[in-house]
Amino acid sequence: MVKISLIPGIKQAQGISLTPQLIQSIKLFELNNIDLEHYLADQILENPFLENKDDSYDESLDPNDETTNNENCIHASVNNASFVGSTYQYILSSKIGKLYVISGDTNNPLKVGEEVFLSLDEKDVKVLND
Repeated sequence: MVKISLIPGIKQAQGISLTPQLIQSIKLFELNNIDLEHYLADQILENPFLENKDDSYDESLDPNDETTNNENCIHASVNNASFVGSTYQYILSSKIGKLYVISGDTNNPLKVGEEVFLSLDEKDVKVLND
């Protein structure tokens, strides 16, 4: 005769499944500040339900203001400042959109929220503080 017995037991297992949202999160965490800004700007352009509420550009300031003494300048405000290697990388908001600036001037870094003017000439761009 065969004897049948029931043995109660609990088995525990742990696992993780890589969902599309988790994969996207991992990729976003790997991006540096500038690449993340580019990615977000692209997403805002592609998705009509997204908008950027972080634009701190003050349109009441005239880029041709007498304080700049230069008709070829753009008013901008510093949104992000990062020290990378031996340079500063800035993301500026302006009337023409986001501007990405790399500066070798490590003695006088710009601060987030600071208002600046970009002076344009044939050879380079200069950042003029107020």
